[in-house]
Amino acid sequence: MHLTIFYRPNSEHATSTERYVDEFHGLHPDVPIELIDADSIDGSTSVELYDIVRYPSVIATSSDGQLLGMWMGVLPLMDDVLSRVIGYL
Repeated sequence: MHLTIFYRPNSEHATSTERYVDEFHGLHPDVPIELIDADSIDGSTSVELYDIVRYPSVIATSSDGQLLGMWMGVLPLMDDVLSRVIGYL
């Protein structure tokens, strides 16, 4: 499983998003997390691909790229993320 989190680093949710990533890594160091600036060139391409309209947004994918879960405009509970991906860890 892989998590991708889209956010805007210079926004009101930046600190909580970065803290979420740190806490998630602390509890589940084996789960890779990619933190993407939604306003960067690469980020804006992915934002269009997934049709993301609110931040932060979290996308969980399997190792082969299958979409397992998506949360827009919210940082989901870590247990909610893990419950969606149990078979992919």
